[in-house]
Amino acid sequence: MEPIKFFGSQIGGQDVTSHSYTGNPLTLMRDDIKLIARLTPYIPYILWPLKSTSSLCELAPTLLNAWSVFLHIILFCMQASFMLSVPLWMLVPVWLVALGAAIFTVANSAVCYMLNGPRSKFYSDPKYAIATDETRTEQWVFVNGITIGKHWLQSNIDRLALTFGRPVMGVHNRTSGFLFDLIECLIQRNFDFAGGNVRTVYAAIKELLYDQSLDKVVMILHSQGAIEGGMVLDWLLEEVPSDLLSKLEIYSFGNAARHFNNPHRSYKGEERAFAASQKRRSWTILPTTQTNGSNGRGNQAVENNDIDNERVIHHIEHYSHTEDFVARFGILNFISPLSTTAKSSPSCPRFMGRAFERVGSGHLLNMHYLDAMFPLRPARSGNGGIGGSGFTGAKEENEFMEQKVEWAATPSAFPGPNCREGLEESAWALGATINGVKNLDDDRDDASVSPRNNGHGKKGGLANGDGAYLKKMQGKKEYRVKDLSRLWQYRNGKKPVPDAVDLKNARMCSIK
Repeated sequence: MEPIKFFGSQIGGQDVTSHSYTGNPLTLMRDDIKLIARLTPYIPYILWPLKSTSSLCELAPTLLNAWSVFLHIILFCMQASFMLSVPLWMLVPVWLVALGAAIFTVANSAVCYMLNGPRSKFYSDPKYAIATDETRTEQWVFVNGITIGKHWLQSNIDRLALTFGRPVMGVHNRTSGFLFDLIECLIQRNFDFAGGNVRTVYAAIKELLYDQSLDKVVMILHSQGAIEGGMVLDWLLEEVPSDLLSKLEIYSFGNAARHFNNPHRSYKGEERAFAASQKRRSWTILPTTQTNGSNGRGNQAVENNDIDNERVIHHIEHYSHTEDFVARFGILNFISPLSTTAKSSPSCPRFMGRAFERVGSGHLLNMHYLDAMFPLRPARSGNGGIGGSGFTGAKEENEFMEQKVEWAATPSAFPGPNCREGLEESAWALGATINGVKNLDDDRDDASVSPRNNGHGKKGGLANGDGAYLKKMQGKKEYRVKDLSRLWQYRNGKKPVPDAVDLKNARMCSIK
């Protein structure tokens, strides 16, 4: 079994990227067209493997799924014929061209309406998950990718609700058919064009961030939805105060974007992160009662809150398949040092966030990504499971989460400010090192905690400033996916362990 490639988040720096989303749009479009041509052999892998585990899978043998596929076939045939006929327009009268274009527009819009319906927001079925006292202050939002109509969007948010034990709101990225959706992707990511879908997502997320009844907004992005989510993030970074942005967490699957921004809160914080990645240092936390002098264990505390290692968005994670056409077109082309562009050069695009690359194929959210990475636990015989789905939530132990990770870069591979966080830095920033490694103070091997044992107790080591758990973690030879995946900690309604940004009365210090 091959290990999962893990990319620590880029650190960033002062150099100006010459060929990122700020480049010449026509040049970027040209390069994207070349990239699509080179990746053509991977297109069939978008739908492979054809294996469905439940009726929530996009290609499961159900009537509504068959109806959605049928409408997409009609759209593809109509749009391909229309695009191929364009060179012939100069041979026919203008009035005939106008009439044909009008008929096509009306017919195309009608089929798209049958796929999409009138709504822009959808909500997961309460039979899969309802808000509890522990999750009532969270709002989960999903933005879908290409070709997703109302039925598949509903399946996506129901599957997410069943997996993570929380209601999910879907902001619909309305489909125009595979070909037109692909064209829209090219325009969005190369010309930074924000259509109606992007503005709808932005308005929804900004409203949630300003909602004082919420302390967490989790945004799940898939495919083209990640392009739109990255654009929305750029806007939020321009307008929304950082204390409100600290409520936001972002997770993507099959990310089709060419960039993802997430700066540090301060220059000193960025410099500290860079120094840690170069010297392979780890970080620990001390309570505010020990901000002067040493804590007696060789840890010198920081006396103020200006020096920190926090980013504006505390948690961004990306999940991808090596043979997924869309992932190779997006994240894997811009985050991997093995891709065709020189990722170790100063022109390396900014693609912030930690990334997991799994050997496999398939692009559909439910049937490929969630089934492979967050599989469901079958109900016992005679038990209908949650909502009659035949499942009782996410499977607590699965192959993907138990796989070992392989750090996909070294400091020398990313010189200067383009370096990445190491495994230890990533694990600590995540918070998994508190309870996510064997033989810690509480001797558990579970990266999630219940609300009653959230890491602030005696065994967590944080309340009394005990750094023994971190010392045990240092020198750890192997990490598994579940040691580094923040999203995994939310399964089945659980709460993540507290991390550096969750602990309000804490300061960062370096291990000597």
